[in-house]
Amino acid sequence: MLMPKRVKHRKQFRGRMKGKAQRGNTLAYGEFGLQAMEPHWVTSQQIEAARIALTRYTKRGGQVWIKIFPDKPVTAKPAETRMGSGKGAPEYWVAVVKPGRVLFEIAGVSEDIAREALRLASHKLPLKTKLIIKEKENTSSALQAPSPQGEGSEEAEGLKAKVEEIKAEVEAKAEEVKAEIEAKAEEVKAEIEAKAEEVKAEAKETKAKAKAKAEEIKAEIEAKAEEVKADVEAKAEKAKAKAKKEETEAGGEEA
Repeated sequence: MLMPKRVKHRKQFRGRMKGKAQRGNTLAYGEFGLQAMEPHWVTSQQIEAARIALTRYTKRGGQVWIKIFPDKPVTAKPAETRMGSGKGAPEYWVAVVKPGRVLFEIAGVSEDIAREALRLASHKLPLKTKLIIKEKENTSSALQAPSPQGEGSEEAEGLKAKVEEIKAEVEAKAEEVKAEIEAKAEEVKAEIEAKAEEVKAEAKETKAKAKAKAEEIKAEIEAKAEEVKADVEAKAEKAKAKAKKEETEAGGEEA
């Protein structure tokens, strides 16, 4: 882990983290960087953890620069110790980070890999960070030496005509696409209407069939009911005749 080889004073005041970083706030070596967004102390252990996360994800590809160094000692007294008896012994080392300070830089890898690697590294740090990308040199014709007035005006006219031509082509293409979409919409609408009519006709036919079936079932039930009724009446008549016969026989025996 990072720490100074030797220091002038073993113990320091806590100090302040007021304001923004005036130095170390831009990319100096790499193409991508991790910039702090709030003030914080970053310990040597946290710096090492972030470095390991960076190098492991990039598989030791590219190059990584650590732009902060833990040169401030932080003291601590043992637990369950009474007040007084002087300042505690140095416990660990921290780097004082202010908003805007670049913490890590990376180069030699693609933007996707750099973004993910710096994202993983940011999770090892105790402060909010953001990704920054080095601005590429602008080599456009706008920064080249200006051409003479006549050539410039002719070139401007040519560009204007080209723009108008492209605009007309785009508008014509848009009209064609619009007409195609409208025609397709009409076709789809006609198909939907035809399908709806078919479904409606099928529903009517199904309804008529169901009604006829219901009438048929009703007639069958009524016929069956009549048969049962006639059968019951016949059995009742037979039982009545039998009872009368038994009654007559019983009267003859008594006589």
